[in-house]
Amino acid sequence: MHQEFTTVLTILATGRMDHHRVEVTADDGSQLSAMVDPATADDPARLEEIGGFLQRWHLEKRAVEEQLDGIARASGCGGTDA
Repeated sequence: MHQEFTTVLTILATGRMDHHRVEVTADDGSQLSAMVDPATADDPARLEEIGGFLQRWHLEKRAVEEQLDGIARASGCGGTDA
């Protein structure tokens, strides 16, 4: 469902339907994806740059989630495993 939602948002935001979905597998095995225009989809250097950005974003997001989970547990509000 997430992929379809992303596609619809991309179409609504750009008014175009020719975007490509690119996928990257994170170091932890998570599947990351981005919608790109056709020119970007045909540019290996740009795709590598996007893949690096997705990896960094994923790691930062995971670190923030772990910090927030620790704060929730320490304050007695549970956590993701509660």
